[in-house]
Amino acid sequence: MGDILFLLSAGLVFYIAYCYVAKRPLIPTKKNLDKAKQKKKDQRNQAKQNFYDDILEEDEAVPFDFFFPEVIDIKDGMIIQEDYWYSMVAKVIPVNYYLLDEDEQAKIDKDFESWLSQLDGALPRIYVQNRFIDLTEDIERLQQTLVEQEDLNEAARQYGQYMLDDLNQFQIERPRYEQKFYLIFDYQVNTNDLRVEDGEDLDEKALEKAKAEMTRRISTAQIHLSKAQNEVNRIGTAEVIEMLYHLFNRRKARKNRFRDINNHELMSLYSTANQSAGHIADVKEAIDDVIRKQKEEQARTRGNQSTSNHSEEREEKEVAATTH
Repeated sequence: MGDILFLLSAGLVFYIAYCYVAKRPLIPTKKNLDKAKQKKKDQRNQAKQNFYDDILEEDEAVPFDFFFPEVIDIKDGMIIQEDYWYSMVAKVIPVNYYLLDEDEQAKIDKDFESWLSQLDGALPRIYVQNRFIDLTEDIERLQQTLVEQEDLNEAARQYGQYMLDDLNQFQIERPRYEQKFYLIFDYQVNTNDLRVEDGEDLDEKALEKAKAEMTRRISTAQIHLSKAQNEVNRIGTAEVIEMLYHLFNRRKARKNRFRDINNHELMSLYSTANQSAGHIADVKEAIDDVIRKQKEEQARTRGNQSTSNHSEEREEKEVAATTH
């Protein structure tokens, strides 16, 4: 009898200690259980809010001019800078080097060295970017599939919804990073080497020359690095802007997604809200006409200046001949 009382007393002490540590009520009535569940739910909501607040606390990014000083525009996938400097970006999908054997690694090293020997001192910059893994699009696709499947029973549909809820909760509570690899090719055009005819735009000629040169460099990288099992692809204007967006908004981009900004047309040069496709096309055509007329006026001004210079030179020669 004494042993039973001792065991009951010890069990009671352990139970009280457990309730104290776990912060649970000693008497588990329905009211106390509901209160404990609500408290746990409030703690989860507070943790979620703290996570979103933490996303908005952005660390100071590297100054923009550290990567691309004096940027003028981003056009045709090229970053245009002052003094006729241009940059073009290529995305690289690397091979998992450490999963290969020694012979395969040696072959990759030789192909990489072969590419470096073709650069003639024009080394591209290697940029590695860390981004939050975003499962939003995958979740939306699974959600759409779950809605469209008509032959699912109720149990399967509930299981699918639970899985989607878990994925949403997972990427909120346990964010993961993924790495993006880029090669940045820089080139400066020497305008003295360009032959510009009357009516041609010097900036356009310089842009064409830079585009041709950097496209050649990217093609060389594709040929040599593909042998090293690395995929190299030039990225367009939208992807360049997305890369820069994640560069300066790494944490905010987790909540304010770049694709949402692009899909909602927040980067448009003109308003497209509640307008038909024909109206949007007309506005774009009007903008193109304005730009074309501005270029024609600039070319006409340069032509007049050139004609005036030729006339002055001819008059100077006539005066010199008369004097002699």
